[in-house]
Amino acid sequence: MDFWIKWSNIRQVIDYHSILPVISQLPLPIGQRLAQVRGWLHGLMDYDWRSQAVGQYFVHEATQQAMQALMPTAGKKVQLLNTRRRFMHNSREEWESCLFRNQKAIQSIFEKSQIEGLMPLIQAQKEGKGIVLLTCHLDSFCMGIVLMGMSGLRINAVTTSALEDPLVAPVIQRFFQKKIQGMEMHMQGGKLMYHETNLSYFYRALLRGEAVVIQADVPAAPNANAIKMPFLGAKRRLSAGAQRMAIKTNSLVAAYLCLHQGVGQYKVICTPPKTLDSLSPEQSLEPFYQFLETHIRQFPDRWLAADLFRLYENVL
Repeated sequence: MDFWIKWSNIRQVIDYHSILPVISQLPLPIGQRLAQVRGWLHGLMDYDWRSQAVGQYFVHEATQQAMQALMPTAGKKVQLLNTRRRFMHNSREEWESCLFRNQKAIQSIFEKSQIEGLMPLIQAQKEGKGIVLLTCHLDSFCMGIVLMGMSGLRINAVTTSALEDPLVAPVIQRFFQKKIQGMEMHMQGGKLMYHETNLSYFYRALLRGEAVVIQADVPAAPNANAIKMPFLGAKRRLSAGAQRMAIKTNSLVAAYLCLHQGVGQYKVICTPPKTLDSLSPEQSLEPFYQFLETHIRQFPDRWLAADLFRLYENVL
């Protein structure tokens, strides 16, 4: 067991401390290709930092279960291929995370990318309205935050203190610290904060008229308040944080996704913002979840958190 832990830590140090930083300094076409090769190898080995943290390989199997549910008519080979591609897209997303501190690279990406539907969000912010921005762990969701920030939106994002769990290797913790620092350079003064310890920060940000990004594909904790939302084929118990924040701060709600289009090119899609109906807030949220579901079904291999699917609790 001790040998496995030591080897796991050494492998992660080589991967995250050496390989990723090096390929992030290469020209974008070469760096992206190497990131994809890295991800393909990860898929073959079922290698994911979360698996290393808990000492159990689970991401590949759980992702393949999700692909079977999302693509029931596809053959097993197609489902397996999409499972392996998930690791490739995840590796690309980690490579992108290293680009946020590379001013030349991120400026080139910004100039080649496009954002649809951002102006209503900018206008709402000018009017002092807070915006709860729903998204999911699909494709280049962090790049979307950076590109919207570079376009003038003051934006914050909710993340989790689980990144600092003692089970998570120090090199992985440092990787995320640098990722957060890199993203915050472009967020117009916004912050990525832990919801476990900084929830009040997000309420204040919304009251100041800022945007707050919340992951909508996270299942509700067993004893936590939850919304009951049609999502990916059934009514699910999902986290109620976004609804609660929007209602308490009288903020608008919108959703966004960021899709990788090619080397150094991304497309951010924002939905029009709207106010939740206080009498039926869950019904008001349904179009946003449908927006996210449509794109997950269109690009199932890009759903980096597909392994969460098995944790969804169905409700009547």
